Formats: sequence, C-alpha cells, structure tokens
Amino acid sequence: NSPLNYGVCCWELEPHEALVIESELPDATYWSFQTSNPWWESPDNQFRQTSIGHAYAHLDSDGRFRAVLAHTDPGVPNWLDTCGNRRGFMFYRWLRPTSPMPTPVATKVDIGNVRELLPPDHPVTSADERKAALATRRRWMAARFQR
Repeated sequence: NSPLNYGVCCWELEPHEALVIESELPDATYWSFQTSNPWWESPDNQFRQTSIGHAYAHLDSDGRFRAVLAHTDPGVPNWLDTCGNRRGFMFYRWLRPTSPMPTPVATKVDIGNVRELLPPDHPVTSADERKAALATRRRWMAARFQR
C-alpha cells in the first residue's frame, strides 16, 4: 500500500439531479472527499462545502459514510456543493490505510429522491445548521492560513 491512495470519478449533474456517494471507510490516519471543477481547480472551499474530511464528517449508525453532491442543499450533513458547475471531478483519499481500502459507490438520482438512498435515521440538516457549519468552516480556513 502507498501511504496516500486516491480514487476519482467524473460527474455531470443537471440542476434537478444529485449524486449519492456511499462508502465503508478504511482504518486510516486521514480520509476525505473533495470536489473540483472540470479544470481540476478547487472550488470556493472557504464559503462553500466542497470537501468533507474524517474529523467533521457524519457517519451513519452502520458506520458508513454517505454524502450527496448536488447543486442545491439537500438537507444532509455531508453535502458536497457543485458551486454551480454542471460537471466536474470528485476524488477521495485514504492516508496511511492499515485495512483494506473500500471503493465508494455513487448513484445518480433526482434530488427529490435522495432520502430513499439514505438510512431512516440519517439526520436532516436545517438551513440554520448549514449556515453555522459554513461559518465554522470559514473560521477554520482563516485560522489555517494565518499561521
């Protein structure tokens, strides 16, 4: 195993569509999922939720990671914002995995059907909770680059 392992997928979504990503997780020092635009540029990761890392991701009661990539907030904790891009890339990385590396599965659905692919106890994220999460993200990013 390499110390840093990546996987990538291309996506293309209409405004009414979403990509539901589901994965088991390896035992690893760090893992994350991140989006980029069609030119491999990082979107606005200070003001929009364009990445989710192990330290702040929601895991469902079965221990699996589930995220939703969509143009609009589907009200789930692990939303990945397309930032207005109709297509782009999403990659995941496992740093220093000590267990077998899983392969995430992505399913494209109408955004109105996202909940059908999530467990019944998967939480709903309100607009106020999203606003607070993004404010925390901005503070974290500011602190990261002021050191």
